[in-house]
Amino acid sequence: MRSLTALLALQLTHALIPTTTRRRRRHTPCKGTKLTSDYVESLFDGFADTFEGVLVEQLEYCAPQKVAEAAINATAHRGKYASALDAGCGTGLAGLELRDAAVRGPLDGVDLSSKMAEYAAALCLPDDGAAARADAVTLKATGWETIYRRVETGNLLQLDKCGLDAQYELVVSADVLCYFGDLKGVLSALAAKTAPGGDLIFTVETLPE
Repeated sequence: MRSLTALLALQLTHALIPTTTRRRRRHTPCKGTKLTSDYVESLFDGFADTFEGVLVEQLEYCAPQKVAEAAINATAHRGKYASALDAGCGTGLAGLELRDAAVRGPLDGVDLSSKMAEYAAALCLPDDGAAARADAVTLKATGWETIYRRVETGNLLQLDKCGLDAQYELVVSADVLCYFGDLKGVLSALAAKTAPGGDLIFTVETLPE
């Protein structure tokens, strides 16, 4: 599986090596490197308009489907989740997979990038049942239901400041942890948002030796 990190690595390479310079050396981030939140926010604000096209058409991207599959499998034993949080929701790819299939109650999202969060917030279910995006005026006029109850902008290390519910039966985080160095802080924050008896589902990566 190619991950979103491949896309990020490409952008880092372009930024580090001028196009007019002969590329003699490959620049790669060190293992365990933590990217600053300001950099990641700026990067994905710039990606928002083309994000899904690149991932769906150019990369073999399946992290949202993987977390949704795990959640759906869990519902066979416990029933659908009464509430869920998509932590690092991006444009809403995981929400599309989770909604209805695994979640019977409200689904909230949060993302560091405000532009990505806007795309997720615009996801809705028109009368024909096919997911689409609509602006606030259209949603009000049609009464279409949105995929997410609400989508907030914020840092996963400061979820208590993002205006979210205290806890959720399900918390998912697809292809997000790769942007953190030490995972202790972010996993603690996600676990704190997971209700007792709930499930925390996330993806991680393995690096070649």
